[in-house]
Amino acid sequence: MKMMAKNRAGLVQRLVMLTLMLSLIAVTSLDVVQSNECLKRRAAFDVGSGSTMLKVADVDICKQKVVKIVYEQQEKVDYREDIDKNNKKFSDQIKAQGYLAFEKLKNEAQKWKVNQNEMAGVATSSFRDSKNSSEFLTEIKNKLGLNIHIISQEEEGQLGFYSTLAAVQEDKDNIIAWDIGGGSMQITGFVGEQLVVHLGDLASVSFKNQVLSEILKSKSDTPNPMSVEGAQKSVSLARSHAKQNLNKLMLTKINQLNGKVFGIGSVHGKSIRNQVNKTNYNSSDVYNALQIQSLKSDKDIGGKYASTDVTNLALISGYMSAYGIREVQIVNVNNADGVLINPKYWLK
Repeated sequence: MKMMAKNRAGLVQRLVMLTLMLSLIAVTSLDVVQSNECLKRRAAFDVGSGSTMLKVADVDICKQKVVKIVYEQQEKVDYREDIDKNNKKFSDQIKAQGYLAFEKLKNEAQKWKVNQNEMAGVATSSFRDSKNSSEFLTEIKNKLGLNIHIISQEEEGQLGFYSTLAAVQEDKDNIIAWDIGGGSMQITGFVGEQLVVHLGDLASVSFKNQVLSEILKSKSDTPNPMSVEGAQKSVSLARSHAKQNLNKLMLTKINQLNGKVFGIGSVHGKSIRNQVNKTNYNSSDVYNALQIQSLKSDKDIGGKYASTDVTNLALISGYMSAYGIREVQIVNVNNADGVLINPKYWLK
């Protein structure tokens, strides 16, 4: 009898273990199915005033999270320079150049196995200002199948902020995202429960052109070499503009965070970073780089964006002074990061 009872107990125990194993297998299988359904490879385009950027990434659409960036590329297209010279309309020449950039980047995305319906993007300042941008983007949609949305400057600031939030290990209340493009600038952060976006109209290309016209009195396409005196006057110009258009909520918030902000976009991530050789920089770093770079020609500076590199330093220096910004931590994100995880851009 004892032996039979012992056998029955063993049998029950084995059945329980088998049931648990089957349940575990079922749950694991379900997780794999859900994981496969949630994971998408996407390509996002950030169409700025001076360049078109592409990011290809694996995205968990269930958690709205970028799992891995697998490819990045950008193509120089001077949209802002073009509309400033053509009565706020894209010329046929810049549209042709822009089309080739879209086509090249789309082809790159396809090499990374991105399906046509998993490509989307946003266009910013120059497209907001151009009189024929909608017509141009319709052509891109019809010929290349790319959905590029023109977004407001406030939405641009929000995208930048949430892209930063996703990339850094900080609470939302400890983040101010400073984004400088070719034609606009956004400084964004939470003030209480409100996400405040400073909407600035001075940016990389527009500031360079202002320096050329107001300080150097030149009709050249580049201010370089500027001279130390020209650089100092450029800093003063940027500081004056910042103070005249000061966002007091942002000024208070920056002071509360001891002058620390996160710099996003290619002006911080490429132009300034390459000139100060740091990912975290302060006003002294910028000032020292400006003294050296202001004596160089475009050829000496090198690269496709040499004509704006030095004035970018002056612009940054002036704004850091006006807003009491003590430290900028560069984060490698742009609008494309926000597009990748925002469901509104992927509605079919």
